Amino acid sequence: MIAASIEQRRGELTPAIVVEEASDPNHPWHDEFVWDNDVAGERYRINQARRLIARVRVTVVQGRVRTASIAYVHDPALKHQQGYIPVAVARESDDKARTIVVAELSRVQWALRRCLSIAGALGLAPQVEKILTEVDQLLDLTSDDLDEALAA
Repeated sequence: MIAASIEQRRGELTPAIVVEEASDPNHPWHDEFVWDNDVAGERYRINQARRLIARVRVTVVQGRVRTASIAYVHDPALKHQQGYIPVAVARESDDKARTIVVAELSRVQWALRRCLSIAGALGLAPQVEKILTEVDQLLDLTSDDLDEALAA
């Protein structure tokens, strides 16, 4: 509710805006931040804001299926800038939704590549390679094929 309120009033949700809003001692998130500049600076507070935004959850109901999810994802339209959009808004655009899923799969791919190097040292590389291959194949699909694969 706090993140949604900020987004509604400001027209967007970014870590910098969250820090600015929370700087008010009466703000509900004020105590989530370290305001002593001898201990933490602005960059630290920006990271604290990112973590706060990531903790916001939403439950999406489709028919009889309820899905718990993070409420905000990085806005793919912003490319290399910080900014988030509600998952509910992203659902309204197939292209945006697809772009977000591909971005998440890319993060998984990166994490699996890191995991593969560790798994190799632990003698578990074949299991991780199999999962990584499946993610690689998903990311190589055309958008129509990706839609079909994600629906399966």
